[in-house]
Amino acid sequence: MMQFISIGTFIIFAVLSLIASWLVGSRLSKRVAKISKQVEALKPGDLDTRIAPDGSDDEIGKLIESINGMLDRLQNATEAERRFVSNASHELRTPIAAVATNLDAPLSQGRFPADVEPAIRRALAANRRGSDLVQALLTLSRIQSGVIDAEDVTALQLADFIDDELAEVEEQADKRNILVTTRDVASDVQVQASKSLMDLAIGNLLRNAIMHNISSGTLDIAARQEHCAIIVTITNSTDETLPDDLMNLKQPFHRGEHSRISAEPGVGLGLSIADAACEAMGATLELDRPDEQSFRATITIASA
Repeated sequence: MMQFISIGTFIIFAVLSLIASWLVGSRLSKRVAKISKQVEALKPGDLDTRIAPDGSDDEIGKLIESINGMLDRLQNATEAERRFVSNASHELRTPIAAVATNLDAPLSQGRFPADVEPAIRRALAANRRGSDLVQALLTLSRIQSGVIDAEDVTALQLADFIDDELAEVEEQADKRNILVTTRDVASDVQVQASKSLMDLAIGNLLRNAIMHNISSGTLDIAARQEHCAIIVTITNSTDETLPDDLMNLKQPFHRGEHSRISAEPGVGLGLSIADAACEAMGATLELDRPDEQSFRATITIASA
């Protein structure tokens, strides 16, 4: 009889132990899953977000503290880098402007010997590229630091907005004899977005499409509304060799097959600025190649 009681007691304790273990494991699993969801929700540009502490002092609580500490260090490093870029860009504007003034005026007055003029013109061209680079760096820094306000949202008539953006690049397109077409841009479609950020996104993509086009090529811009999103595509002809992972083109100073010492115009920040502008207003920028002779950029903007 005592033997049966002992066996019964053992079974009861075993069952209770299993239940207790399951409850503890289930609770830990839920806490880990909650942390995992918060980590997955973190966005690259959202440096202020932290994992919500659960008030515990166990290993899970220490893990949360470690993750938040890492995010603090990442935010501090990123902000320091942005401040450096912004400050350096501001400081460079003065000497660049001084060089342009001290070379341009004497050149226009014919005060340089004829054999020196070609070198002066090359120096001025390089100086202008430096000025463009500084301005692009400042723009990128302002977007990433939130100086260009993503909250300044207004209702934009998409067709009118695209027409205005195309007018800005019309001269550049004409110089290269590029045929520009628009498709499916309904006159009644509105997009709720920051005009400043939309200017930077669409404008830089259009300039990129012209700059990296072929002579007498094509540029097609289309816009459509699908469910809860507005999709804008900009497609251009190209004969450039592009990386297998097109997302690399979003990285600063990545210029496809053109090196930084190439005679091709541009400073390698157009797609970086467009991507940063899209991210700041909650949109996405995707890059792909419909075929070997074309390149396409697609902006997807959430709509109400």
